[in-house]
Amino acid sequence: MYLFLGAGGSFRDSVLPELIGFSLDGIFFVILFTLYEKYREQKTRLHEKESLKKSLRNFLSLLLYWACPVDSKLNTDFSFSMTASLPSLITDLKSRDEFTDVQAKFLKDIATREASSFEALLPVAAAIGHKHLEIWNLIINNLKAIRDSSAEDDCYDALMQLLSFLSIFDELKIEV
Repeated sequence: MYLFLGAGGSFRDSVLPELIGFSLDGIFFVILFTLYEKYREQKTRLHEKESLKKSLRNFLSLLLYWACPVDSKLNTDFSFSMTASLPSLITDLKSRDEFTDVQAKFLKDIATREASSFEALLPVAAAIGHKHLEIWNLIINNLKAIRDSSAEDDCYDALMQLLSFLSIFDELKIEV
C-alpha cells in the first residue's frame, strides 16, 4: 500500500484506483467472452445435431419406402417430421406378419451402403455429447445387424431396434 500511496500522497492520486478499475474491466470481459463462447458452442452443437437428423431423414426416406407395409397409412412423400412418423411406423411394423424377401434384401443393401456413412459421422455425434455418441453407435450396430442378418425375422428385429434408436436419438436433448 505504501508503494501505491507514496510518501504522504492521497488515495486519489495513486495508481491503486486505476488498477482496481482495470481488474474489474478484465473480469467483466472474461465473463462476457465466456458466455459468448458457450452460446456459440451450443449453437454449433445444435447445427451438428440438425445435420445428423437431416442425414437420418434422408436414410429413413429410403428405409420407409421399403419397410412400410403395403396397406400402411403413412404418408410416403417423406416430407414428414421424423418424431411424428417413427412411432406410427413402428406400430405399423409391429402389426404386420412378415417381411417379404425382396424387402429384406433391399434393406440389407441399404444397410450395407449406409453403414460406412454412419460410421464416418461418429465424430460429429461425439462432438454433440456422449449420449448422442452412445445412441449413434447403437444405430450403427443395428445397421450392421440388418446387413448381416440371415433370415427375414432377424432383419425385421434389427429394423425394429434401429427405428427405436432413431427415435431416441431424435428426442435426446443437447447437453450444456
